[in-house]
Amino acid sequence: MDNDDHRSVLRSQPDNDNQRPTRRITKAEVIPWDEEKGTWGVRFEFDDGTEDFGYSIPRETAKWDAYDRIGEEMPVGMYPLLRSADRMETLKERRRKQTP
Repeated sequence: MDNDDHRSVLRSQPDNDNQRPTRRITKAEVIPWDEEKGTWGVRFEFDDGTEDFGYSIPRETAKWDAYDRIGEEMPVGMYPLLRSADRMETLKERRRKQTP
């Protein structure tokens, strides 16, 4: 099964996240975690006043993980570095339009 088949299987499963409370990202900041080891992360702030952190290695990955996240809605308790399949498709389409 290739990645596209796997993604379509995931989309066809029931969406129980609509029943969970959600929150929106208000800030996504790339920060060093351990500069000696070269580990980075993204600190997220949410509209409900909570914060969360996701590890990213290397720094370029942390930049991608923080890219265009402000205003994104996600279920409470979801790991903040995960993006929905719909959001990923939007970002891929935007990248295609920007590439000459």
